[in-house]
Parts: sequence; C-alpha cells; structure tokens
Amino acid sequence: MAHYLLAGPAGGAVGPLLRLAATGGLPGEELGRQAAVLLARGPDSLSGLVEALRAAAERGAHREVWEILRGLLPGYLPGPGGRATSVHTRLMGFAADVAEWADARGDLPVIAELAGRRRVSELVRQARRLHEQLSGGDNASAFTL
Repeated sequence: MAHYLLAGPAGGAVGPLLRLAATGGLPGEELGRQAAVLLARGPDSLSGLVEALRAAAERGAHREVWEILRGLLPGYLPGPGGRATSVHTRLMGFAADVAEWADARGDLPVIAELAGRRRVSELVRQARRLHEQLSGGDNASAFTL
C-alpha cells in the first residue's frame, strides 16, 4: 500500500486505505515506516504521498493519516546534524495540519528535537507548531526567543 500511496490519489490506494481505516485494520505506523523507506530511495514521491494522504484525511480518515505520519516522520526527517530540504518542510507543515485535524497528542522525539533547535527556519517553525499540538499547548512559550 505504501508504494501505491506514493503514486498519489491516482495510485489507487486511497480507497483501500479508507476501507481499512473504517474497519480498524489499518496498520498506520507500519505503513508510515514503509513509506519512509520508499521515500529514502526516491524523495520525489513525497508530493504524491501527501496528496493521497490529504485525500484520505479530507474523506474522514484524519486520525489514521496521523498514525501513518507518526510512523513516517521519525524515519524520514533529518536527525541531528542532518540537512533539511524544502521537501521536509512541506511534510512537516502537512503533519502539523493533520495533527490539528485529528487533535493528536503524544510524544515524538524527532519533533521535540527539531522544535528545540536554536536556529529558526520554516521547518523549525512547523515543528514547533506540531510539537505544541502534540503536547496540548503546554510548551507554547518554551520555544520563543
């Protein structure tokens, strides 16, 4: 399914994803981890993946899409010392949107690390927005300069 999601909405995975989500049988985090592996081989596919996930979220599967992103982000975002690209920034903005739609909470260390960086970029701003959502707004002032 991860392979077909990378092809975008035309890849044919949105319908099956929605059916699995409706039955509670979607292995979201595992699907996200698989997508991260595939993206590492060809990051140009991120646009298709985001389009497919957005289509699924807009059709009501926002919690399931968030679970996919929980699996994807740790495997795809640059770690400490890694170089971020505009692709990472777009993904982070989308993840922050989906987390808001799903009212997601919980800890994601890769997001906390990015949000805590001193150097401010759009990626860091989006990571802070996502981190604030995940922490329930408790850290709203923790990252102000």
